[in-house]
Amino acid sequence: MRLFSLYLAEGRGWGLVFLSPDPLFDFTFLRTQGEVTCLEPLTPFLPVGIAGCLFHGILRQYRAADLSSAAPVPLEELRDLCLREAGGVDFPFWDWGEENRPAALEGPSPAVHPLPRRDELGEVASLLAGRLLSLREIARLAGYPGEGGTAALQRVLQVLCLRGAAALVPALYPLKGSLVRCQRCGWEGIPDAGFCRACRSEACCTCPECRLMGPLSLCEPLYTAVPQRSAERQALEKAGVWGRLQKLFGLGKRDGGREEAGGREVLCTPLIFGAVPWGKSDRRRGVAEEEAPS
Repeated sequence: MRLFSLYLAEGRGWGLVFLSPDPLFDFTFLRTQGEVTCLEPLTPFLPVGIAGCLFHGILRQYRAADLSSAAPVPLEELRDLCLREAGGVDFPFWDWGEENRPAALEGPSPAVHPLPRRDELGEVASLLAGRLLSLREIARLAGYPGEGGTAALQRVLQVLCLRGAAALVPALYPLKGSLVRCQRCGWEGIPDAGFCRACRSEACCTCPECRLMGPLSLCEPLYTAVPQRSAERQALEKAGVWGRLQKLFGLGKRDGGREEAGGREVLCTPLIFGAVPWGKSDRRRGVAEEEAPS
């Protein structure tokens, strides 16, 4: 099941908003990076296209603010914002009842899967450089077979995203109502809904143009690397790519925060309030809309 929940993690003087298929794993990882007092879910588990759309709505709300010294936004304010954003899309995937949200997490972390090793992180990060790949494509290239391998790979990718080394890209992104855009091939339209074996929904949808390359669905995440060093950026500048990526540091001008047709991806990286213990002064603040390499 490839469903993601938005959450707010808080520590002393900082907060982080992101989306995850396993908030408990994120909570455990964040506790290894610094003091985390709690992790509160903002939504039930959703297809990543819907979760990314709601996360992007949060970024639009706070994109003009100076978040480096800001206190975390109140939990209920973020939940209300997610509900308002959800009203703009016509995908009946979820029930917003309290009983359908993941449990809040606080105190000591229970035992979970081990954290990825440094060599695992480096290998996957190198595969993502200059590419936009699906989970199954990365699993095949990096050698993560079966369901257990896919789950382990998703933890590697989540750590890379939390560290700012990779960005999550929802494969199909809702634009308005039932209209979606494929973020790999650029197709836009209203796709046919049907049963999805991955998310178990009767109302999932796939891109009709990507079937020859491998179908992409509303519950499918794609990933790309975020350049970290000046040498990487210089190489991308020579290739004509860096100019399209540098808006990862902020949002470009869009009508209502939504991208018009033109093949541009919505990239998801954590939104940070305040000064996190592991952060850098030039850390990225969250989602950006800009072309990713293909």
